[in-house]
Amino acid sequence: MVDVKCELCGTVHHASLEQLGRQLRCAGCGAPVLIALPPKQLNLDSASIHSPKSWPWRATKSGLISLWSKVISSRPGRRILIGLLSFVVTAILISVSVEFFGKKQPSNEAATISASAAKSESQAVVSARAPAPASEAPLAPPPQNCQERDAQRLANGFLLGDEERTEGYGILKIVNGTDDDAVLNLVASDSGQTIRSVYVRNHSRVSIRRLTPGTYRAYFALGMDWDDAEGSFVCDSGYKEFGRSLVLQERTDANGTEYSELEITLHPVISGNVVSAPISKATFHSTLPHRHSQRNPSE
Repeated sequence: MVDVKCELCGTVHHASLEQLGRQLRCAGCGAPVLIALPPKQLNLDSASIHSPKSWPWRATKSGLISLWSKVISSRPGRRILIGLLSFVVTAILISVSVEFFGKKQPSNEAATISASAAKSESQAVVSARAPAPASEAPLAPPPQNCQERDAQRLANGFLLGDEERTEGYGILKIVNGTDDDAVLNLVASDSGQTIRSVYVRNHSRVSIRRLTPGTYRAYFALGMDWDDAEGSFVCDSGYKEFGRSLVLQERTDANGTEYSELEITLHPVISGNVVSAPISKATFHSTLPHRHSQRNPSE
């Protein structure tokens, strides 16, 4: 209850808290009387109603700050903190390294062979590519001191030996997509005789034509700066045997002559189907022809 006194006649009235801020008529003199709290009670009640409460998390936060300050200021605490930071940084670096180096790289790079059966030269060629992808590591680049502008190079398609007489329509296309020049020796599997030995410049292609039907093997060297006397590159990147026999077929009927047209690549390619095997320098030399010509094969 709130006691309110009339200022005119001094009559004291009793009002409830719900009547605060309202007026009533004085029972003694009839004058209007404003119902308001005394100053002290108003301050007390308003303080209890509107003053903000202190939340526990603030006290906890200040306590944690104080605790961390004590830990950091002490030598053992600093050592522990440095150790924890080192552990976290090491864990992050290990995680990044595992994620980066753990990604699988495409491993289906290999040389390819494509075959096509063709009718006489005036008719269309029908291509059919063999499946069975395989993998092979990229060929190593030549030493840095072998520069293309200073290297001894033969013309693209130059025959290193006299062309053995062959009678057929078969065609072998050679694609060298490496940064090295190449010398490829085509050897007949049945006789072991080298049918062609041809120079293929880097990022170039050569076609060997009029090949007799049969089975052949291909041996090639990669490198820069060809030494004709030694029969090898001064800066060599290795010696290889093409990983599949090359079968050339031929058939003649009333509609004409069907013959094989093969294409091989000396460089790794995506989804390749042949893996070239490394061979020794001596093995490659054994397939080089003994005579040399001074002309290029007709394309």
